[in-house]
Amino acid sequence: MNQPIHPGQILDALLIKGLGLSQRQVAEELGISRQFLHGLVHGKNGVSPEMAVRLERYSGLPAEKWLELQAGMDLQSARNALVHGQVELSAIAGELPVWLIENLSIDRARSVAAALRDELEVRFGRKSAAEAQRQSSRVSGAGAELGLPAALEAG
Repeated sequence: MNQPIHPGQILDALLIKGLGLSQRQVAEELGISRQFLHGLVHGKNGVSPEMAVRLERYSGLPAEKWLELQAGMDLQSARNALVHGQVELSAIAGELPVWLIENLSIDRARSVAAALRDELEVRFGRKSAAEAQRQSSRVSGAGAELGLPAALEAG
């Protein structure tokens, strides 16, 4: 089984490291504390529905996708706890959402991250839309999977 990717890792790779923004800049834009963002980036904080909407407004990636990434992490955490005998099945059975998505593979996550990075570079004026479109062939299909604009799918 593929390991899920924490949404904070995507946020860090795309916005903070990917675009060279500081955690302070991103936290201010999201309207959250730098400490909370730091915890999110390092997997200590999760993405709530409210946070997913903030991330959607900032990144353009639909809130549902941020929540799906978080749900994948939560499910894996519950599975790990169950395997290690830390919780009873009956304690978690009623809490797991039925709609959880299939976990992304590492290679697929890299493709998705590349597509998102291109979209954000266009959004922040660091790359032209034409340049992003030319480079999108390396991530064919990743943008549509995450609901990105069709411009990233051409190539």
